[in-house]
Amino acid sequence: GIGDAGSACVNVVHASPDTAAVDVSVAGDDAITPFDAIAYGSQSGYVAFNAGSYTFQLRLDDGDTLLLEAADVPL
Repeated sequence: GIGDAGSACVNVVHASPDTAAVDVSVAGDDAITPFDAIAYGSQSGYVAFNAGSYTFQLRLDDGDTLLLEAADVPL
């Protein structure tokens, strides 16, 4: 497997046929984009996250258009 014991493994599946490629980032002081340019019909690999709460942002791959923000997602 990936990650340490107690970590959560997350992947992204793009299932919206009317939406261009997307990025999923983690907002905050240490903002990262672990899921980049996920095209319709594809999925990312798994990424391990330490246990905690995260705010995820879904954006078009252009980086400017925020489609969704999910705050305080417990992992």
